[in-house]
Amino acid sequence: PKSCPPSKAAQFAMNWGSRHEFNGIASVMNSLLVLVEQVSWFMLMQHALATSIEMPANLAVHEQGLFFLSSSLPIVQGTVFSKADTPFAIAASPDARLVSCNGVHILVEVKCAFPFVERDDGSWMWCSSKKAVYGEGISVAHFMQCQVQMLATGVQYCLLVGWGVKETSVKYIPFHPQWCRQMLLVLSQQLVSGCGFSFHHAEQVERVQFEQVTKERGAAINKSCLIKSVKGPNITRWLRFWIGFQSGLDVIRILAVEMR
Repeated sequence: PKSCPPSKAAQFAMNWGSRHEFNGIASVMNSLLVLVEQVSWFMLMQHALATSIEMPANLAVHEQGLFFLSSSLPIVQGTVFSKADTPFAIAASPDARLVSCNGVHILVEVKCAFPFVERDDGSWMWCSSKKAVYGEGISVAHFMQCQVQMLATGVQYCLLVGWGVKETSVKYIPFHPQWCRQMLLVLSQQLVSGCGFSFHHAEQVERVQFEQVTKERGAAINKSCLIKSVKGPNITRWLRFWIGFQSGLDVIRILAVEMR
């Protein structure tokens, strides 16, 4: 079926996220010393034997593009993605990459909380307490997105940044190669079945079991580091929003909000 265009409210929320994505990255760099201490502890807890793992303090931000998963990687062998003539591809586009002078790479994925609530009468209410990433676990969608980004880029670590007007939440997401392998097998099986191809899988993973494992892995990421949100060069700025609603004619409202 043909997909419907996003509603004005959904478009407004998406525009908010794209416009404030850099604020999330700036918040990470502004509180780097705090993150180094807390995220390094998270890393040690999740890699109990790898005591040398830590988040370095001398990090630079690198802009990222679109990364395609290579068909020659060992992890994709035995799936439809390993075929040279496959019509399918897996790609990811991280928001940023933190790189240290000693070669440590950490991906950054930013989610921006949309600080408005639409009322029944079509007006909007300012709600600065809304969060993009909550304290207890992460969603299946966020977990999958971070894992695919690490898989496509070859980076072992990712920071899921939930930027909000009042504060920013940062979660450390480790790479799970076993989960990625299961994901590739399940996705490959679905693509092959849907297209009528004949393809042999070394392993068969039931979709229901895989979904449950994914939920459990996301729920297990329950440690957050709260940092101060950066909102422009002087920490305070005025934002303008052009909000349209249908009432005979489209009426444009301009709402100016001072973020403190």
